[in-house]
Amino acid sequence: FLGRRILLQEITGGKERRIVAAYRQGELYHSRDVIPVKTDNSPVHPLYLLGIIYSKLLTWYHSKRNPKAHKALFPKLLVSDVRTLPIRRVDPSDAADRACHDEMVRLVEGMLELHKKLAAARTAHEKTVLEREIETTDRQIDQLVYELYRLAEEEIKIVEEVAQ
Repeated sequence: FLGRRILLQEITGGKERRIVAAYRQGELYHSRDVIPVKTDNSPVHPLYLLGIIYSKLLTWYHSKRNPKAHKALFPKLLVSDVRTLPIRRVDPSDAADRACHDEMVRLVEGMLELHKKLAAARTAHEKTVLEREIETTDRQIDQLVYELYRLAEEEIKIVEEVAQ
C-alpha cells in the first residue's frame, strides 16, 4: 500500500451520489470499501485523473451505465466500473491537451489546499469564504472536464440538471 494512488470510495456520496475520490502519496492501509487506483506508471499526473474522476460528468456517466449506482441504500462504485470509466487521454504532442492537463493539475492542487484550509478554519466566516472558493474551483474543474470531452452546451445542461 505504497506509492501514488487515487482512492475511490465504494459507496457514492451525497444527494448527487457523486463519486468520492482522494489522492494519496505514501503508505496507507485502508478497508475493502476503498478502491485504490495505482498511478505510479500513469502517463498523466494523478491529480489530472482525480479531477476527471471526481467531476460531475463522470458521476453522471457512472449513474447512467451502472445499475448499482441507483440503489436506494448504499449506491456503489465497483472495481469493474472504475476500469470502464472513460478517462480522456492527453496527447503530449498537442499543446492544447498539455495546457488542459496542466490547468487541471493546478485546479486540483488548489482544491486540495482549500480543503486543508477549511479543515483548519476556526470561524464561521472563514469556513463560509473557503466553502465558496471550493464551490468556485469545483465549477472550474467541471467546466474544464466539459471542454476536455468537447461537450456541447445542450450536453452540459443534461449533466448539470441531473447533478442537482
